[in-house]
Amino acid sequence: MIALMGLLFNLGVARYIDFNRRQSVVAQGLKLKNNLRSIQQNALSGVKPATGCTVLEGYVIHFHTTDLRQFLFCTPQHTILTLSDIASEPALKIFPLPSNFRYGTTIGGAFQDASHIKHVLFKVLGSGIAIYEGSPSGNFLPAVTSQLITIRAFANPYRYYSVCLAGGGDIKDCGYRTGSPPVCTCP
Repeated sequence: MIALMGLLFNLGVARYIDFNRRQSVVAQGLKLKNNLRSIQQNALSGVKPATGCTVLEGYVIHFHTTDLRQFLFCTPQHTILTLSDIASEPALKIFPLPSNFRYGTTIGGAFQDASHIKHVLFKVLGSGIAIYEGSPSGNFLPAVTSQLITIRAFANPYRYYSVCLAGGGDIKDCGYRTGSPPVCTCP
């Protein structure tokens, strides 16, 4: 009887831990979606700092392994203002992930680290997005029309949440999956 109670207790704890991890990953995925929509809204509204940006072209997002970074993209300089350029302005934001979480993308059904994610420019006044190759400085050349962003968390098994950014500015929720990244058509 005690052995049966111990077994049921252990199963209950294991289920709770799995549920808790799932909810953590889903919460981070929804938070990513909300952060992207907030950045998109700033671009749509043309929100820019009082100094250092003559004409706002939009906001560039850059993914590191454990955080999402938002930069301004302005003309005539056609460069992204760096952290040191706008340290006193609230325009630059860093959105960190909790420990055990990583940004990446899904290529051919397999998770790839954040270095494979392209830079995304949310253009002003509803002009959609542009996705670029290159580093977050200097001029960019157009690369692709959509970007799949995947969050991976925990291990044994990994848990995934993916979001797609499409060229027209659509932010598509691809959802949660355990074991392998969600299957998602990213136009």
